[in-house]
Amino acid sequence: MEIEVTDSGQVAIFRPLIKRIDASKCGDFKEKYEAHIQDGYRFVALNLSLVDFIDSSGLSGILSVFKSMSKVHGAMVIFGANPTVMNLFKLTSMDLMLKICVTKEEAVAHLETLIAKESGLA
Repeated sequence: MEIEVTDSGQVAIFRPLIKRIDASKCGDFKEKYEAHIQDGYRFVALNLSLVDFIDSSGLSGILSVFKSMSKVHGAMVIFGANPTVMNLFKLTSMDLMLKICVTKEEAVAHLETLIAKESGLA
């Protein structure tokens, strides 16, 4: 599985280049993200704009990455989810656990606020 990683200041934007995050992709998904987290990415915006489907294994993988971010005192924000994926987050109440933004700009701004608070600048 390929992941496109771009930087927006201190925020890394991860975009899985797949349409489905399911049982067949979940292990690879977690492994790729964990490797990037180990490389020092602490504030991540997860762009789901290409993802059309997430199953329970995919949800588990996203939660695993979310928990990994908190272990390194970082944060993850999701953006770009289509209506089907957003409905899944609502049905599973993951929208209450995860910060979900509509746009990249909103996601980056939220993370930059957290970075500023951590730095004592806000």
